[in-house]
Amino acid sequence: MSTGRAAGGGSSGGPPSGPPTPKGSGSEPKTEEYPIPYEGRETDPAIRLRNMRLTGEEYELPFDQLTRPGFVTIGKPIQVDVNAFKVLSWPSITVHQYDVLIGNGAEKRGLIEAVWKSEEFKKQRGGPGWIFDGNRLAWSTHKQPAQRTFSVDLDKEKGKGPGGRTSNIHRVQVRFSKTVDLHPLQAYLNGQVAMDNTVLEAITFIDHVLRAYPSEKLLSIKRSFFDRELKERRELNGGVVAAKGVYQSLRVAQGGQLIVNADVANSCFWAPHRTLLWVARQMLLQPPETWCSLLETYEKPSKVNPGTMRLVESTAAKQLKRLKKIRFKVVYDNMPESLKNKTYVVDEVISGCANDTFFEQKNPETGATRRINIADYFLKQYNATLKHSWIPLIKTKRGALYPMEYCVALEGERYPFKVSETQTAEMIKFAVTKPDVRQTSIYNGLKAINWGADPYFNHYKMKINDKMITTNARLLQPPEVEFAKGKTEKPGTQGRWRIDGKQFIQTPEALKHWGVMVLDNFGRGSKCPFPAVQQFIVNFIGEYQKYGGTVANRQPVILQGQPDVAKCVETLWETVAKNCKPPERPQILFFIVNAKSTDPYNRLKKSADCRYGVVSQVMQAAHVQKNQSQYIGNVLMKVNAKLGGFSFRALSAGQKPNTGFTHFKVPTMIIGADVSHPGPGSLGASMAAVTVSMDKFGARYAAACQSNGSRVEMISTWNMEDMLRPLFVEWCTKLGGMFPQHVIYMRDGVSEGQFQHVLHQELRDLKAVWESLPTGKQKILNMKFTVIVASKRHHIRFFPKPPNRDQNNNPYPGTLVERDVTTPFSWDFYLCAHRAIQGTARPVHYTVLHDEKKCPQDWLIKMIYEHSYQYVRSSTPVSVHPAIYYAHLAARRAVAHERQQELGPGGPRTSEARERDDLIEAQQVADQTGKRLTRNARERLRVLTELEHPRLIPLHDGGGIKRAMWYV
Repeated sequence: MSTGRAAGGGSSGGPPSGPPTPKGSGSEPKTEEYPIPYEGRETDPAIRLRNMRLTGEEYELPFDQLTRPGFVTIGKPIQVDVNAFKVLSWPSITVHQYDVLIGNGAEKRGLIEAVWKSEEFKKQRGGPGWIFDGNRLAWSTHKQPAQRTFSVDLDKEKGKGPGGRTSNIHRVQVRFSKTVDLHPLQAYLNGQVAMDNTVLEAITFIDHVLRAYPSEKLLSIKRSFFDRELKERRELNGGVVAAKGVYQSLRVAQGGQLIVNADVANSCFWAPHRTLLWVARQMLLQPPETWCSLLETYEKPSKVNPGTMRLVESTAAKQLKRLKKIRFKVVYDNMPESLKNKTYVVDEVISGCANDTFFEQKNPETGATRRINIADYFLKQYNATLKHSWIPLIKTKRGALYPMEYCVALEGERYPFKVSETQTAEMIKFAVTKPDVRQTSIYNGLKAINWGADPYFNHYKMKINDKMITTNARLLQPPEVEFAKGKTEKPGTQGRWRIDGKQFIQTPEALKHWGVMVLDNFGRGSKCPFPAVQQFIVNFIGEYQKYGGTVANRQPVILQGQPDVAKCVETLWETVAKNCKPPERPQILFFIVNAKSTDPYNRLKKSADCRYGVVSQVMQAAHVQKNQSQYIGNVLMKVNAKLGGFSFRALSAGQKPNTGFTHFKVPTMIIGADVSHPGPGSLGASMAAVTVSMDKFGARYAAACQSNGSRVEMISTWNMEDMLRPLFVEWCTKLGGMFPQHVIYMRDGVSEGQFQHVLHQELRDLKAVWESLPTGKQKILNMKFTVIVASKRHHIRFFPKPPNRDQNNNPYPGTLVERDVTTPFSWDFYLCAHRAIQGTARPVHYTVLHDEKKCPQDWLIKMIYEHSYQYVRSSTPVSVHPAIYYAHLAARRAVAHERQQELGPGGPRTSEARERDDLIEAQQVADQTGKRLTRNARERLRVLTELEHPRLIPLHDGGGIKRAMWYV
């Protein structure tokens, strides 16, 4: 949900809302430090500012963003349908807001929902139109007493009498908190008032009106809704299914309007109505009778502390831990009616089986007890015979034990873990649909939501157009692609070009010291015969020479690998190095593998990158045996880049080749930044990566990566210093000591609520790195900084009208949308730079946060689009600017550079973890107010962060790998 507002001095006519965006020189006043210790922080105004949110939603008060300087004039005008629907009318009344406290305020969401929907609560509320956020806030047009307290007996609601083990009577307190005036929202959209709390409250209320009815009749996950039976689903493996639903989100948009963004939603769930025995079978792929032994822990030699043993949890135990929190029912023969509708929750899977797990059974008539196992209990009590009495048992939250074959998973149990590679492949097949199919699915999803029959819409006089918005867009002219000797290719609207018959613009020194190793232990794929490898090398050399490369050694060493991947790298390195005369060293190592496998691949890259500092290229045996020129060409683009060259560059239409054309009129540096996070449930570190352009064309990029704490999105101050400083020095050295006059910082992956952190923390730290260089404090006065955020985590899709679409009805590369679905007053746009190979193209959402250079909108958007044609690994334009794409690749590779670590269950000591969390909170508060932590506090935070997640193993830079494109 975008709620951007205009900064003072903007050109789009937005309302003034605070101090203007900094302009002029890159120098800024010294940042005030935010003091530590922490006592009394809860009273600090910065804390109150940070907590200025409503009901935990993503709608936040925005900071002063850069205003849109205007709309682009380049390209041709076209019309595009977008999956957004205009809100035709919404309430402009005053509603009453109430705090609802159920129980002690810490009750589970399911209980809160049951109490809210109870007949007693409905009677107490009185009147229609009540909206509830599912947690603590409610709204109504009815004025209620200032405070009321009453009780809800859920057993009575179900027709049950008293006598249960625990009371099911819940105290409810409803207290009037404020009135919410909805009139200011229209004033904000008209540009008459700035975004403030009153506008924010109005948006929040209308969003809850939008969600109220579908939340009652469908399974809701945030803003996505699914049929409760998951009718449109596909089984993956591992007991997981993928299901389709519909997503909808309210947004304020350009043109002074409210819109609803609606899209297809895809999510993973545990297979419904399946026994947990069936689910476990899918997960373990082992005979059930072996499961109890598989769950046992075992000792393993420690790699961190040689000579000692450590206790290791089995893979099966880790997998079955995922069943925790699944809701299920128990089903068995001759089951009493009173037990059939009971719902339970998995607490854990225990290794004991039904045959040897005993308990004391009490005779209700005589009071006598007897020792009986679980299998016999079900047989004698219910005449129910277990088919699998030697498998682990399910333990519920209340301590009861049930056999897996009797436990049936309920529908709608979300799968919250990272899916495997095979599950991902199946998920993609299910989720990927062509534009016309996706458009139909969106409309079908909205029929299930049924805005027209929504009783809350009727009550609040809200209406939404049921046709997608048609917006006026632009189709940018694609650039030409320049190769060596003045040759060019014209991709046109097809978004691809041929590289055969061309020579790369820049090739490195002659390929002299290289070798090849065949690895057959990566999986079950077929082995690559020695003659096939030899023939591939012959063709590889021939193709490289056609592209302008020079090969001094036409007979590289070819070795057969062994199971130890690290040893393989060592052997190949030493074999190639024997023929090197100092200071020569191996230039590149090739590995032919028989399958894709993440773990051995990461071990291979760790050894090559960090132990020997040599770039490496992995190739699939199946492709090597096919020996096709197209595959060799694709590999050569990567090899050429890793060795120091680049294959082609973008040439704007009308520009002549061989003229050294560049988009930049002054020395310009482009920086890409990204932070990747481990999958759900993983305890791994987040990985930060930056890339820096190393030539005047923005074609080659050096990269650095580092661990960034646990799920921390903002790049830490020390990481910015450690990663960027060497790259800045290298840039200046390459350009004869010159400093850039324009620095473009392109950030990926941050949400709108983190925009101000990018400016207050990362931009500040970026400037501090420049100031730390010799003469940096003087030269930074002449540097201009532009900050751009790119995001693909959105639901906007383009459905262009003919003839401006490809054969799959996807948009042509260069389709640009600036109106109707963008923010009202900020400078943002959606750009589809690539050609979608499958499914529906997803445009990238760019937001310009800061621009001291005052870039013309035509130039900036054209540069971003045309640079997508300079991605070194592909003969097609990519969806996002290459600086960001490379940062993403480097962050992903960083996982291979992690140190071996054996943390206990809780990681660092509790006191240290608590201190670290306090410092992180203090840093967030400081960033909100433009301050920063003291130097001592920053250093302490660094120590505590690296205690939990140590720094990565550095690249071995004996051969200059840090300056190479090692990550592609």
